[in-house]
Amino acid sequence: PRERYKRAETANILLNAMFSEAGDFYLRMLESGLLSPGFDVGYSSNEKTAYVMMTGESDNPEMLLCEIKKHISKSIEEGICKDDFEREKKCMYASYISDFDLTEDIAFSMNSYTWEGVDLFAYPDIIGEIKYEDVKELSLELFKEEYFTLSVVAPQREE
Repeated sequence: PRERYKRAETANILLNAMFSEAGDFYLRMLESGLLSPGFDVGYSSNEKTAYVMMTGESDNPEMLLCEIKKHISKSIEEGICKDDFEREKKCMYASYISDFDLTEDIAFSMNSYTWEGVDLFAYPDIIGEIKYEDVKELSLELFKEEYFTLSVVAPQREE
């Protein structure tokens, strides 16, 4: 469970660095009109499966997928910015600490970590173990062409 959790957090660092709302890709897609505000990206895993999911609204989802693939290829080729990598790790630490602000958040975190089989207080160590090279290596695994799929939810047409 600890290694799976580390992999998930490595993926989250990678995805946040690549698709941040403050990043060039997101801003370019908004300005071009290919994407509406509210684009979200995340990684989910359990003992048997794992996936990256990107959600958002677009009038041209096929073109957006093409742009996402180009951005991923460029990010893998050039590597994510090391400053972005460090910033994302700091954000994860900050989010972890803020989870102790409310009793409800503490209970949720304790439940989540216990469910995953990871000690709640191991999180800072897990994040500390993640190296830039881990993110680079994982990017090569996650974004293979055969893993991509596009699902479009369209409004029901009146007949």
